[in-house]
Amino acid sequence: MKPLAATARGFAAATLLLTSALATPAAFAQDEERFIGLMSSYISLANAVVDTAERPETAIYLAIEGIFEVYEQRRDAPAAVKHLERLLDAHGDNQTVRNLIRFKLRDIYKETGRQEEALAQLDLIVAENAAVTGDR
Repeated sequence: MKPLAATARGFAAATLLLTSALATPAAFAQDEERFIGLMSSYISLANAVVDTAERPETAIYLAIEGIFEVYEQRRDAPAAVKHLERLLDAHGDNQTVRNLIRFKLRDIYKETGRQEEALAQLDLIVAENAAVTGDR
């Protein structure tokens, strides 16, 4: 059992016991099903977070999306591009990271009307992945 899920289950059990001790039987019966459903959703969410943290590619994807969201809120696409290019330079030895960053750069270029640069990112994705698989 994963630690976060175990903590969530313990929290659910403690909350259920506390609720049952404080509520009238009728009120408890009405809310019990809803409570169990909410706690089940919470546990599922906690497990999903743990699963995400255990898969580096998923965590990297979410981090790249988060970086873009911050710059998007600032309305600063050029800074987002610079940030992603720095990450590309820093982690260029990992093809998965390169692919994820290049796809996001393609999106930014496309959204900002820089079609040729968007196409260039796609060309690089094809070339780099073909080189990795030996298909030149």
